[in-house]
Amino acid sequence: MAITPILQTAPAPSARRTDSLRGIALMAMGMFLFSCVDTMAKVLTETVPPVRIVWFRQSGLLLGVLVLVGHQRASARRRVLSPSQRPIQSRSCLRP
Repeated sequence: MAITPILQTAPAPSARRTDSLRGIALMAMGMFLFSCVDTMAKVLTETVPPVRIVWFRQSGLLLGVLVLVGHQRASARRRVLSPSQRPIQSRSCLRP
């Protein structure tokens, strides 16, 4: 049984442009959200102890990372399984 290499073709220029625009939008959104969180922390410092603000901020970041990692692992598992191994999408499980 011979193994044939999978040749990757270069993405079309429109796909590269879309990826670049997506990257720019994600960077802008990240910078905006960082400034919002920083401003909220500075405002809350007047009434809430700074240690509590930092604790909640880091807990929220940890929760966000855990959600992203879980989503990435779940999508990777769905990609690896062949259609016959997917019980929900498999035709064989729909037969009586």
